[in-house]
Amino acid sequence: MLFYEKLQEPKTPGSAKRTRISVKRNALPEGGIELDEWVEAIENIMEKSKAATVWFVEYLASEKGSAYIKPFILECPNRDVRLSMAKLLERMMSCYFAHKGVPTQKCFDEILETFLQMLNKDVVDHCKNSAQYFLVLKHYVQNGTKACTHMFLRRAFQRLITFLLGQTSEQDQESSSRRWSSIQSREFSNLHSTLATLILNCDVSQYRTDEPGDYPERKPKTVIPLKFLKMSSDMENYVYGADSDRYIREVVHAVREVGGSQLFFCDMLVYCSFCNKKFSTTVLKQVIHQYMTAPSNELKPIFSLLMELLLLEDPVQLYRIQLVIDGHMDERGNQYEGLLAVVRLNHVQDSRRSYSCIKFLVNLANKCPTAKDYLMQTPSKWQWAVNWLKKKMSEYWPSTTTTVSNEDSNRKSFQRTVSAQSTLEDAKALLTELEAQEGSLSDMETNGNKTDNENESVTKETNSGSQSDTHMSAVEEEKEQKSNL
Repeated sequence: MLFYEKLQEPKTPGSAKRTRISVKRNALPEGGIELDEWVEAIENIMEKSKAATVWFVEYLASEKGSAYIKPFILECPNRDVRLSMAKLLERMMSCYFAHKGVPTQKCFDEILETFLQMLNKDVVDHCKNSAQYFLVLKHYVQNGTKACTHMFLRRAFQRLITFLLGQTSEQDQESSSRRWSSIQSREFSNLHSTLATLILNCDVSQYRTDEPGDYPERKPKTVIPLKFLKMSSDMENYVYGADSDRYIREVVHAVREVGGSQLFFCDMLVYCSFCNKKFSTTVLKQVIHQYMTAPSNELKPIFSLLMELLLLEDPVQLYRIQLVIDGHMDERGNQYEGLLAVVRLNHVQDSRRSYSCIKFLVNLANKCPTAKDYLMQTPSKWQWAVNWLKKKMSEYWPSTTTTVSNEDSNRKSFQRTVSAQSTLEDAKALLTELEAQEGSLSDMETNGNKTDNENESVTKETNSGSQSDTHMSAVEEEKEQKSNL
């Protein structure tokens, strides 16, 4: 079984004692106990005994107990060991809350502070092993309002986001560089979920740019706070303030790059977009940048997020749809191309990207009447996209239909698939509906003009008749006057 051997190098004059942790795996004897079973056994004890949980808290807060945390959650090269330590810490925290423990109690508070202090250097040095470290924090904030309040008291949001983005400077705000590479960022799914959960537990209504009116309130779906907390000034700055571009850019990158569940940070982006035009613009600019530049086979999660944003019903919905379909130019002159423009720009060099945009628009129109109505205002642009897809499909014989998805393949060239055929049929149906509506409007205009002309003719005849009637009445009146005389 797994065991840990502490090796001590002999002292030499002028040198300090140094230690290192080595992990060995011996063959498990028959009937031996797995590491997971030990974790489960300790968990069962803590669930049933408040005294055992309190003892474990006090032990981990002590100098002897806290010395185990960093080696086993960060430094150990064995993922199973790090995961087991993460489970122990997570279950300790959950059981402590279940036994009505107070998070600001001295020993428990010291454990969290020790854990957060690792962000300054230890987590940076071992970022490739950090997934289990952030898993502990992710599970902790899911304990509810008390846990989130405790994290705010320890300035956890500021510490975590400083780790993610680096120190803030005026140059950083305008720079497109990132602190961590795409490969390093893959370990940060739990970090993003932790930050998003803290935001989802806060009240964002005071930052809205538009009143909801008759639209139903958009509540978080991944958390159910006992009460919504007030945003700290640090959080406000990174969500709605000067540093929001940097943070939102990193979150949207994470949607595409990280593995694991993305429910929390996608939920956060939609929650903060409700009735907020400024935040919606910030998010959509980053989403547009992704579908313009990211590899075509990595766009699926980006389009999933975009669908959620555009289906959000509020007074800003039409604005979001217009921005994505038509594009946007920001105050610095940066151009963010709309979906229809991306189809045209990439139809030769990267036809799979063009196809993905068409497929997204078809699905959006089928799900969102507002988007469908907006597309109907520019049928000529949509007709070009449909004709292009029809031409691409005709380049393949039916027998060459492939089972490889255009969304997953590493190739840039478009492939004829069953899904693509279905997309084309839906696109043609939508185009037919657009043309029918356009024809109906033309007929109405023609009939309207015809009716106006007929009405004008009738009016002239009526006026002429009225004048004749009036004239005859005057003649008759004159005759009647003469006869009276």
